[in-house]
Amino acid sequence: MIIELECDLDYLSEELVVMGIDDYEDLNLQISNINVDIDLDESDENYQEEYDKAYQEAYDKNMYNLYNEWKDALESELASLFRKFYVDINIENNKLIADIEDIDKTLAELRNCINGYGLFYIGTIKEWLDIGPYEDKREIFRTHWRWVFKNREVYGYR
Repeated sequence: MIIELECDLDYLSEELVVMGIDDYEDLNLQISNINVDIDLDESDENYQEEYDKAYQEAYDKNMYNLYNEWKDALESELASLFRKFYVDINIENNKLIADIEDIDKTLAELRNCINGYGLFYIGTIKEWLDIGPYEDKREIFRTHWRWVFKNREVYGYR
């Protein structure tokens, strides 16, 4: 079962600290602090123009590499978290794509996390459907998937 979840990278980066980067702005800050070693003749009349061009190319390359490294680390961390809920997760076009093996197992784990957090209690999945009211189990997951990030608070790193 595939469920598309609306989500932005800012939200994910606030929930998951990977590579020491705890928000999307921090990623941009790390990219902007790159050192560029450019071998140009300073006496050349086009020095500033050549320097700016070379700097921009190096900046773009570093930004691309760092962003991809960060995104890979983020996806790895997400995969680890969602695996405990029987969900394979991928980021595509700034959306999370959840591939759920067994929706009943997934919702049972999600319910355990919510109940463990202690703000409210959900007895059964049928009860959960009724109190929504939710159209189906997919809608429950689509509405409550962010609780996955609370799992470590509730149960630690199991």
